[in-house]
Amino acid sequence: IRVKLRKLPARASVTNLRKDFSMVAVAVESRDGLQCGLDVPLQTGGSVLFGFENGEEKFDGLRGLLGLDDDEDPRDLVERVWLPVYKFEVPTGITGESWSTRSRSLLLDDKDDNH
Repeated sequence: IRVKLRKLPARASVTNLRKDFSMVAVAVESRDGLQCGLDVPLQTGGSVLFGFENGEEKFDGLRGLLGLDDDEDPRDLVERVWLPVYKFEVPTGITGESWSTRSRSLLLDDKDDNH
């Protein structure tokens, strides 16, 4: 599900979406659409791609995030998008190591083999 952020409460952050709104963020998209990831800050005019915690669609919880009046339906402001999300068991060999560090070492290993 993708929702465009029309207003943004002061306390809203990607790390609190699950606790505050039962939203499991997959990515945050900047208002210009040029950045997309969990490290992109929430901003008015940007979007959040998410699923609901435990698959329970709690659209009423979005009211606080979107700053809606009681007569506005949050379902009118979301769009369903197809986004493949992959789940895998993390190999023991890379636990405790950030993915950026691990992927950089993999790239270096590949380059070393070519020289």
